[in-house]
Amino acid sequence: MTITEEQRALAIEMLKDGRPPEAVHARIVELGGTNDEVYAFVSELVRLKSEAAARDPARLREEAKWILIRGGTVEDVIAAFGAVGVAAEHARPEAERMLAIVRTMRPCTRCGAPMLPNEVMFDIAGNTICPSCYTRAEILVSEQRGAAAEMDGYAGSGSGLMLMAVVKLIEGPPAYATPPLPTLPTRNPGAVCPSCHSPALVSTSTLPPHHPVASSGARMVCLNCGVGQP
Repeated sequence: MTITEEQRALAIEMLKDGRPPEAVHARIVELGGTNDEVYAFVSELVRLKSEAAARDPARLREEAKWILIRGGTVEDVIAAFGAVGVAAEHARPEAERMLAIVRTMRPCTRCGAPMLPNEVMFDIAGNTICPSCYTRAEILVSEQRGAAAEMDGYAGSGSGLMLMAVVKLIEGPPAYATPPLPTLPTRNPGAVCPSCHSPALVSTSTLPPHHPVASSGARMVCLNCGVGQP
């Protein structure tokens, strides 16, 4: 049996949707294909898909960026492009353009990720941080303020007053145009987070009991990436 145009179109669509090759193979066999013929057909489609993905311009630019950030040269980028079939005369202009872009980048002071000038954000101390770190800090501050608001309902009790005091300590200074990165009183500058490698681990004992990280059973939480640690 020869693979029909309908079966070919269906197989391509399934692969585009992220279906595994095994599922594509099984479906085409169900439609009447022989096992060996369908296996060879699907294998060829997977090969072509991989080659196309390797030559994707966005992927190549991202690979070039990291080659250059890690100390590689324009020639290293050209060699990487050549490995996926991009001719040197086309690769060189793109590699030189990426080098000019990389030279304008600066590292995030929290996670070290490279940032373009239009991506730079600032914390309350004026340190340059990336959009991801800014968002994590903003979410953490918002959660802490929400916890403080919940305490208002029973602020008159002894436990309520104690929890409100803890929340106030966690919240830190008031928010300005750029929300501040929160600082907890028990922060230990020497405690390095194993997830993001930032010296930002603090004890979860200072978090409100209903905080997602505190209630997860984690002993420590990272102020930088928000991940709880045992």
